[in-house]
Amino acid sequence: SELVNNITQEVLNLMNEVGETVYNEDKHQGNLRHLYIREGFNTNEIMVCFVLNGDKLKNHKHVVQTLTTKYPQIKSVVINVNKRKTNAVLGYKNFNIYNANFINESLEEFNFRILPNAFFQVNTHQTEKMYNKILDYANLNDTQTVLDAYCGVGSITMYLARHAKHVVGIEIVPQAIKSANENKKANNIENVTFICNDIKDEIEKY
Repeated sequence: SELVNNITQEVLNLMNEVGETVYNEDKHQGNLRHLYIREGFNTNEIMVCFVLNGDKLKNHKHVVQTLTTKYPQIKSVVINVNKRKTNAVLGYKNFNIYNANFINESLEEFNFRILPNAFFQVNTHQTEKMYNKILDYANLNDTQTVLDAYCGVGSITMYLARHAKHVVGIEIVPQAIKSANENKKANNIENVTFICNDIKDEIEKY
């Protein structure tokens, strides 16, 4: 979106201003590996995540103050630590340097808390159309038990739960399952079970 593009440019300007180093994958040197921005289209909340080859962002207080003053939509600024010699974008460790470590987004009547490592569809408006099309194809009648493989934070799971007897969501990322269970509770969904495991270890049980 235009907002995300503007924030991206502001971050680039700030990185040049404070003299932050940029990561070189071949040499495994430099600090800033990626800039990762999440936007809640329906809540107008923004998360800015700095993926670092270290634990600290240079002059982070100035960076955060400048960003959040200019863009009050930013509700979360997070550092993700990825010191591994890999081209995978995200590491496993996160800590927030401004406000919460999540943003909120809504899909129709459902509200979701989204953490940095948890998968969530990028285009919320298109997601709502896609999920309703999934419901059309599934043709549920309140009697089926449904398996949602790679469920992420449980968004499709909860859509399906409105029309199924029970839905089981499986996801290997612990942070995503943590979000999924929080979202289940926040949305008062009772006919859903979330399991944190590799789908290949669970699929035969169903």
